[in-house]
Amino acid sequence: MFVRVVGAALGLLAWGVDGSPAKAEEHPGAVYGFLFENDWAGGRDENYTAGWQWTRATKRQSEGPVDRYLQLALGQQMYTPQNQNESDPVFDQHPYAGWLFGEALFVTDRGAGKPIDAIGVQIGVVGPWALAEEAQDTAHRLVDESTFQGWDNQIGNQPGLQIHLQRRWTSMRWGKGKWQADLQPSISANLGNVYLSAEVGGVIRYGKNLDRPLGEHRHQPGSTGITWFSDQPASARTAYAFFGAQARAVGYAIWLDGRPFQEDTVTQASEDFVYDLEGGLSMPLGLGDSRITLSYMRRSRTFEEQVDAQGIGRLSLVTRF
Repeated sequence: MFVRVVGAALGLLAWGVDGSPAKAEEHPGAVYGFLFENDWAGGRDENYTAGWQWTRATKRQSEGPVDRYLQLALGQQMYTPQNQNESDPVFDQHPYAGWLFGEALFVTDRGAGKPIDAIGVQIGVVGPWALAEEAQDTAHRLVDESTFQGWDNQIGNQPGLQIHLQRRWTSMRWGKGKWQADLQPSISANLGNVYLSAEVGGVIRYGKNLDRPLGEHRHQPGSTGITWFSDQPASARTAYAFFGAQARAVGYAIWLDGRPFQEDTVTQASEDFVYDLEGGLSMPLGLGDSRITLSYMRRSRTFEEQVDAQGIGRLSLVTRF
């Protein structure tokens, strides 16, 4: 049954958001990306501890001003409490949890001044199957740090199916020549048995040779996007500073609320409203046709007994082959 659901979900993405089937790839080459997020910016491992994602983005089709893109991804997220030495449940802190997933993201860009729409489907697993304990332990041993002792208390195994919907408006742009600024308001929603939310936000960019705003490479929740970028000569490549904000109404988060109708060891009540503030830089890397993005995000409290907001750093590297 689960295999049939996976097939149906991925088949849905083979059809455009307007219901027309995507043609075979017309634009050779692909953009590959690696994303790494970590709460080192906050000084210690806690709450959303780390996440990574590999991506492959292709331009699938062009019809007049309309461009369509497909991005395939594999990613993982890790969540822990603050107290790493306690092997018993820590009831006033974030539960241990992991989320391992594959994703297909289909993006439709209707051209200058028109909105950009995205539909994403994630298929994955929560719990020990997600291998978050193994990933974190390996990373800590590589840098000679002690490992967390309470992973036996993590949220239990459950297959997950998520659908992500987003619309991004692109008509607000100012400036002439190479230096420009733009504002991209957006609305989005996450639907599924892992995370349920409705979101509103926006990103403002200022920089040189601004390209189409296909979004920032980052984990959901947030103002996510596709890693594709235009093939440009070195003298005309995009570089910019950006600031983004997003507010979310959260209905359910499995890594906090636990699995429905199951007796997970540690659960916290998720906050009904959460916000992110993020600022950073995106620029050519100088090694072939590549880009690097660095940013810092401040995330508000995500559960009732969390004491402070959390700082999260993000590094994204993308390159064209």
